[in-house]
Amino acid sequence: MKGEILYDFLQKVQEGAESFSDFMTAFMLSGRSSKEFHRQLNKLERKRILKKYFKSDSKNSLLKETKKYRLLFYKLQRQGLIAKPNGAQAYSLTAAGKQKLETLTAAAQTNIPTIYPAAPSQDLMIVIFDIPESQRRKRKWLRSVLKNLGFTMVQKSVWKGYSQIPSGFLKDIQKQRLAQFIEIFKATKLGSLG
Repeated sequence: MKGEILYDFLQKVQEGAESFSDFMTAFMLSGRSSKEFHRQLNKLERKRILKKYFKSDSKNSLLKETKKYRLLFYKLQRQGLIAKPNGAQAYSLTAAGKQKLETLTAAAQTNIPTIYPAAPSQDLMIVIFDIPESQRRKRKWLRSVLKNLGFTMVQKSVWKGYSQIPSGFLKDIQKQRLAQFIEIFKATKLGSLG
């Protein structure tokens, strides 16, 4: 999900300093890879011994990671997502940070699957779509689902395949308000497509 690291970051600020410290360390070591970030975070949350963890690191890489850490803080402060109240020792979320966290939480909870049960079909199915550029994430989702169902691309927005269209997939198309941009055909007589 886009914004996954930002979502986790804002969540950890809200939870408190101890888990936030682990979060920032994992962020610095991950190189912005979401998978590596989660691996590092789990490792740190189990150990919680930052000094021991950094002993094996070279000073140079630690300095580099510290710069990333400071830059991230500066960026989030400039965006008004976190602040350090007067006299406080820890950062906390601002109203804008809380709203951003709520938005990212809602997006994470409405994550729509890209894998549906595929059932073979005797008939050729053709899916044609014209999803606006403003909804390119949904268009990317649709292409991913079609590929996972065994469809092949004829053109960017035209896909064909010998697979039934799962009802869960059709419901998700409705839920995302994409039905008006998608046409699904069943070819009963084959021409040059077969």
